[in-house]
Amino acid sequence: MTMFRNLALILGSVVFSFTAQANLIANGEFEDQAISSGVFDYVLSLSGWTVTDVSGPYRGAVLFNAGYQPVGDGQSLQLEDHGDSISQTLATVVGQTYELTFDMSAYPSPGTAMVRVDVGTFSDDFTGTFLDGYVAQSALFTATSTDTLITFESLASGDVRYPHLDNIVVQAVPAPAGILLLGLGLLVLGSARR
Repeated sequence: MTMFRNLALILGSVVFSFTAQANLIANGEFEDQAISSGVFDYVLSLSGWTVTDVSGPYRGAVLFNAGYQPVGDGQSLQLEDHGDSISQTLATVVGQTYELTFDMSAYPSPGTAMVRVDVGTFSDDFTGTFLDGYVAQSALFTATSTDTLITFESLASGDVRYPHLDNIVVQAVPAPAGILLLGLGLLVLGSARR
């Protein structure tokens, strides 16, 4: 009976360790900074992020509070003009696969936005619209370094501008269930031989 209890505890620990993954992103909900007045603030510095402002003074990124329409009750971030970006370096494990998820929308006028996401060797463009509201986006990437840079860059052009971002999360992808079952089988075989 003790053997089965120990196996259950080990299996529970293994399953929990593969399902409870930590978010590697700092301040992915953009809640660490209060907006000083009104509904928005232009920001040149942002907790956890490096803001690159190529469009002019105080225009790189804008924090919006719940008076606008972030996901949930908190704040969201808007990137201004083409090339404006936010980035941060993540501590990753070489060869580990990670999942990036984030919510994206656009400012009401003109209503469509595009952002380029670069993380490690992954690069792709994502489009959001005001009419669709915040839509969950996701991508997988495999780390090739212990320090992986993630960047969200506005691809503003003409009537495509002002991407809104919220709930940015990067988590390690757990091992497939087959590996867990193989490990459990090995544990049972090892215990049965005793």
